Amino acid sequence: MGIKGKGGCSKIKRRKLAINWKQLVTSSSGDDDHPTELLVTSKRKSKCGRSEGDAQENHKEDLELQTKSYDEITEYIARAKRFLLTLSDKLPDRGEKLKATLQRYEDELERRNKLEREKVLPEAEGNVTRILHHQQC
Repeated sequence: MGIKGKGGCSKIKRRKLAINWKQLVTSSSGDDDHPTELLVTSKRKSKCGRSEGDAQENHKEDLELQTKSYDEITEYIARAKRFLLTLSDKLPDRGEKLKATLQRYEDELERRNKLEREKVLPEAEGNVTRILHHQQC
């Protein structure tokens, strides 16, 4: 609330907005027929529920997620699933943000499991080769 003066107007001093029109309305060719080009960003959701405009923030969160232990990830997944079952209807976004985060955690767990399988498979093949070679000798 401002202080009321004559005629109900507030006595708050208002500054004039300083706009550098030359900087805003520059034209390389001096031709004013073309409007200024605008950069339009999408608010579309990607497959995993993330907004494309949040790519940098999501990348930072993914890097933080990679530092978490296997137990921390599995514990979070279990808690998030329980929470979604019981309280997602009461959230303003109906749990969409939580679902997206849960998907990131599940993707990280799957990535780790895949790396582990790829790591174990060559070791197992090497052991089989050694066993076969040992049996032949």
